[in-house]
Amino acid sequence: MARVIYIKYQQQCVAGVTETDIDWQDLKEAAVDDFPQICWADGAVWAEANLWALHMAALQRKLRTIVSAMTNLLTFANWLESTNLSWWHFPDLEKERCIFRYRKALTDMRDDGQFAPSTATQRMNTALRFYLWIYKVGLISESAPMSEVPVVGVQVADRFGFDDSMKPDVVAELAIKNRGVVGGVKLEDGVLPVSAADMAVILKWAKKHASEELYLILWIGFWTGLRIGSILDLKKQTIENAIFDREMGIYQLSVGPRALPRVDTKNDADGQVLIPHDLLRALRAYMWSGRRLLREGKASEQVRNHLFITRCGNAYNQEASKAIWVEMHRLRKLADAQNFVPFFGFHIHRTRATFATELMRLALKHMEVADAVQFVRNALLHVDEKTTFDYINFIHTQGELVHVFDEFNQQFMGCWGGAKDAER
Repeated sequence: MARVIYIKYQQQCVAGVTETDIDWQDLKEAAVDDFPQICWADGAVWAEANLWALHMAALQRKLRTIVSAMTNLLTFANWLESTNLSWWHFPDLEKERCIFRYRKALTDMRDDGQFAPSTATQRMNTALRFYLWIYKVGLISESAPMSEVPVVGVQVADRFGFDDSMKPDVVAELAIKNRGVVGGVKLEDGVLPVSAADMAVILKWAKKHASEELYLILWIGFWTGLRIGSILDLKKQTIENAIFDREMGIYQLSVGPRALPRVDTKNDADGQVLIPHDLLRALRAYMWSGRRLLREGKASEQVRNHLFITRCGNAYNQEASKAIWVEMHRLRKLADAQNFVPFFGFHIHRTRATFATELMRLALKHMEVADAVQFVRNALLHVDEKTTFDYINFIHTQGELVHVFDEFNQQFMGCWGGAKDAER
């Protein structure tokens, strides 16, 4: 599999040129630690993708934005290797071009519930942005004499397929829309929550069949509403520094760029998220467990403070495209084998939607609408109040659909599973 490596990036300029050597000089800009670069499975670098990352850095894009783009592009790289296609495969036949085939693969995985609709949208958008940049700087060109073959970029016999794919109307057609949920109510990330009953069943099943880390990650998502990126960036001190709010009778965790220590959040939102005592106690116990301490012993100084560390001693938020998603895929296969209906179509992003829906439902029972919106907005770190109002619309107009879908799945999918058993 292709992978992302993290380097120390220092911008340089040519200070002088001699007949035998080139002298380089560091620019005044500070070096950037953990700068992402993509390597293929054979260890070769993907020069064009890595050059795009450097281009984004030159435009002063935030490091987290560059990491996100390269992580999305890593999915494309792994798909290319799995299909034995080159990234410049653009034949005349439209449906055979790599970007069209990748789009179909993303929509199939989205429809199969392997990730949220918003994830499919982001990954496709990243691939399109990459190719539009390739088109702009001319890194796919007509064939040239071998002596003129560049270190970066490729020569092809005919650019028709690539040029045709980069037309504005074709690019617009390739983009994957972030589908709303049934009936037009669109929650953040384009996902539906699960019912409170199914949440409890999923957690109980995950505790038995998932790793301790994934079980806790799902528990955090369901009970705090934190996004997966924030969960994977939690630090030991974040848990140790939890503050008890006596007025509300619940603990709070500080997250965001101004928190000490910093915890990544979407849009760099600062705030406090609610965390029940039972979950906090479980996380503190895990933090000092022998299992986690063994992982911490393998980790670098920079990673040791993370709450979740892989068995190889790496931070999960550096391996999110592999460590977490590989295990989620394993769980889905197990759920299918066991006919565990509540896990059909489930993905991690639904934990946040579930928490937000249930919190809003409770808040509306005990508060005025305006107060409930402010309370839930603060708990979820929403920048836009409209995002919070969407949960009210969902509860009022379609909340009962969740229970309808649950019963439908239990009856219809249960019968289908019974039919499969009978066939065996």
